[in-house]
Amino acid sequence: MRKLFLFLVSVVCYLTSFSQQQGTFKDTRDSKVYKTIKIGNQIWFAENFAYQPTTGKYWKQDNDSSNLIYGYFYDWETAKKICPVGWHLPTIEDWEQLINTVGNPTSAGKLKSKEYWESPNFGATNESGFNAVPAGCINLYNVLFCVKGQYSNMWANKEYGSQFAYYIELNHKTAAASQQACDKKFGLTVRYIKD
Repeated sequence: MRKLFLFLVSVVCYLTSFSQQQGTFKDTRDSKVYKTIKIGNQIWFAENFAYQPTTGKYWKQDNDSSNLIYGYFYDWETAKKICPVGWHLPTIEDWEQLINTVGNPTSAGKLKSKEYWESPNFGATNESGFNAVPAGCINLYNVLFCVKGQYSNMWANKEYGSQFAYYIELNHKTAAASQQACDKKFGLTVRYIKD
């Protein structure tokens, strides 16, 4: 995948403990129930979104419905439009707050699932309950499902110029989180945050 922009999320504070509370949310459009997790004072989806919209661009991992552990991939415009009522696509500031709540950008392994990642899955503890899974992405330059098992790429609601948008990346070789940008037409996964 072509990487266009990289830097570590700025550190606002270093916290060694944080509160959590598990819950659920039912999307009334298709009756799917999602796990949620309250981390600090934010409530996030604790699994990737998997709603099949009537309009917009979306894909299933390897075009296989049995891979819904990874959710669906959405282009950026679709990801913004299909959020359930009361939820929104997270801003960069939302992501920064989450990462700072669990510690700092180099301790983002606390957000990663212990399963599904390729070795070494460095730093993965999932002690936050966020349960990030390595779905990878859809690279539309060569129409490939790529880096499954290695990267979790989740959209953020911020543009980088007219063609690109930001996302948060976790990968199996580090416990760090980074901000990246890619073409808005790529397919990435989505984690919504409560308004």
